[in-house]
Amino acid sequence: MVRNADATRQRLITAARSEFAAYGQAGARVDRIARNSGSNKAQIYHYFGSKEALFDAVWEDFLVTVIGDLELDIDNLAAYAVGLAALYEEFPEFARLVAWQRLEGSDSPPMEISTRSIRRHTDVIGAGQDSGVVATSFEPKIVFSLICHIASLWSDMNPDVRSVVEPSSRLRRLEIIGQAAAQLLGRTSRESVVQ
Repeated sequence: MVRNADATRQRLITAARSEFAAYGQAGARVDRIARNSGSNKAQIYHYFGSKEALFDAVWEDFLVTVIGDLELDIDNLAAYAVGLAALYEEFPEFARLVAWQRLEGSDSPPMEISTRSIRRHTDVIGAGQDSGVVATSFEPKIVFSLICHIASLWSDMNPDVRSVVEPSSRLRRLEIIGQAAAQLLGRTSRESVVQ
């Protein structure tokens, strides 16, 4: 029975991810989420309590994916930007959810899983600065913010600009992300961080 409940909950999150990515919180419809998940509206309210709480569950599910798949390595911090950029390509809903979250705002406090991960990453960057591995042009939290922004270069870009400047090769797009992050971090090596 527990496995069935977990499977139902995950189906609802998966269907909601697509719905929220397409319509945001305000435009998302619980009846569509229920239909697309093979469930019903009562189950959504049973598992999550509200549409807003369902959005938070979708966001947390993405955070677990990002946090679980990516770790900052003191010796190769630019690889984090490349890995994050690859996730944006693999999960296009991620960039749309981030955009909707910015546009619609949220009354929910920041998720502990996210803030804990960010603090851990900024500590790694700070240690890199202390040991001379990372440039000290910016404080660690700004470096981390810039790495995240560089990683979202192609996914956040205006479509008109993208049609002119974006390289057609996925490998080249990721190489550019890696090179930009490496330069920010004070590493001018042309060594590829793309694997």
